[in-house]
Amino acid sequence: MALFKSSNPEKTVQRDLDAAIKTRERLSAQIVEFEQAIVRHAAAAKQAALTGDDADLDRAEAALRAA
Repeated sequence: MALFKSSNPEKTVQRDLDAAIKTRERLSAQIVEFEQAIVRHAAAAKQAALTGDDADLDRAEAALRAA
């Protein structure tokens, strides 16, 4: 049993790089989803405003702020 682990710096850097790329891809996908949700909620708020439905407008605005 060794007291110190032998570490390969190239493997460590590659592992860190792979993790960073995976995180970047996940965050990019989340940004796309959030932007789509904002567009959807903004359209619902606009439609509610045009129809004059205050309750729907309040719900749509709250959903937009949450998004």
